[in-house]
Amino acid sequence: TEINTCNFDFTGIGCICIRPDAFWSNPPVATIGLWSEGAAATLESFEADCSTVSSINFPFSSDGNQAPNLTSVTLYNTDNVTTLGNVFYWNNTLVSVSLGNLSNVTQISIGRVFGPDNTGITTVEVDGLPDMDLDTSNWGFDYLTALSVQSLVNIFNALPTTSEPGNRRITIGQTNINKLTQAQLDIAINKGWNVS
Repeated sequence: TEINTCNFDFTGIGCICIRPDAFWSNPPVATIGLWSEGAAATLESFEADCSTVSSINFPFSSDGNQAPNLTSVTLYNTDNVTTLGNVFYWNNTLVSVSLGNLSNVTQISIGRVFGPDNTGITTVEVDGLPDMDLDTSNWGFDYLTALSVQSLVNIFNALPTTSEPGNRRITIGQTNINKLTQAQLDIAINKGWNVS
């Protein structure tokens, strides 16, 4: 059976994870078996209601051999998410991700959100980001070298006014900085963020 679009409702689930052992999270855990079962071979887009999810670990960290057509992921109602880990890290097929409101994230439990295989992502939509350093070691926005200017502006608009002006940084990398005007960079800078 070919699967082109998946829409999951994770109501009542505390963690989304493709690792069946999920040793770093508390149950209940939703294990997305599409990758390990090989059923994701034709999957093009994935959407999920995450209204009760607090932890997202490894759900889309899969290489093109497992989900060669997956280009779009949409996570909505993410207001309760407090922990992320390797969310998209090894995925080399994604073009577009929508993350909802991640302003309550307090911890990157393992790895980082984005990674070196995510260079094809051009679009990131996000409604809120946390008041924490967003750098290479935890978020990895600098790996997203194909991001559109609009996506970079979206990311800056999602930043809160930091409680530690001048001490918070968002790392987007020189390639992305070169795409932006000073006025666009000032969106983040005026909220107290250092952009690197």
